[in-house]
Amino acid sequence: MGTLLRVPTECHTRRGTSKGEGAENGYFAYPLPSGSLNESLEGVLAQIEDHFAKVLVGLSIGNFAPDPANRRATAEYVGLMFARSRGRLAGTQVVLSKVSTLMHQLEQDGFLDDIATAATNRYGSVVTRDQIAQIVRNLAENNLTPVETKRAFLSDLLFNAGLTSDSLMKLPWQVWLSTGASECVPSDTPVSTALFGGGRLLPGVGFGVRGALVFFPLSPRACLVMGHSGKPYQPVRPQVIDAVNLQTIMFARMHLYSRLRSAKIDDQVQQHIAQVKIGENAFVITGNYLPVLKQVIAQQFGLAAVPSGESTKPDL
Repeated sequence: MGTLLRVPTECHTRRGTSKGEGAENGYFAYPLPSGSLNESLEGVLAQIEDHFAKVLVGLSIGNFAPDPANRRATAEYVGLMFARSRGRLAGTQVVLSKVSTLMHQLEQDGFLDDIATAATNRYGSVVTRDQIAQIVRNLAENNLTPVETKRAFLSDLLFNAGLTSDSLMKLPWQVWLSTGASECVPSDTPVSTALFGGGRLLPGVGFGVRGALVFFPLSPRACLVMGHSGKPYQPVRPQVIDAVNLQTIMFARMHLYSRLRSAKIDDQVQQHIAQVKIGENAFVITGNYLPVLKQVIAQQFGLAAVPSGESTKPDL
């Protein structure tokens, strides 16, 4: 398959091969404090991929046995493809940046004084507010480093993949089959979500949102749609495939893979790539998380609860 690559700094698309553009050594290598890399996660991910490979062909050509084992293998793979994607890696950086901002806010109230007093009482030696403040500042700054972003991304990858797959197992599934010239295109963030409203798809909703549709291209002629009920396989018009492709393009960060050279796809990439950003305008939970952060920090110092007694339940 050919590759359409948008270079953000140049704002244009260019073509390459999937081998040359879509591969990165060490993407799943976990950075250790020693500076070395732990690549054992690759083996775990390979097992999930192997399980799905056994059902992929049947799923994409209309010969899918929807037994629990096949559904679970598919859901786990789709969940993994979302959790490991370029979009979620970028979203991890956004979340860590927000946490760092909250950490700096801790110095604006009496929380650090409370922590210093509680730590002094617990450990029997004087712990000053300045010492606590410096530790929190270091944590905030470390959150913004590429190494810490990668470590956080990989640390919760399997957990996030599992949460996503559990949500997908609860949805009805349908495979949409292209009946015209339009073909399904995957990207470096191949799992996209949307609500249908006002005659169009509204991208970026969470997997658990009522009415959410989850799109995952299986092949140039087939796309798995989770959240849409009906017969297992549904032929759809080219306009429907075009709408799904636009979803994929909006979620993509850098790479889009297409078997055909399409002026329409080129134009959509130029106008819409990376418009949906996880953690910024998609998969965003609003609420007051400062009390939660205070609880986490208190626990890091071996304290059972936030000294001020604030609630740690987010205001959702």
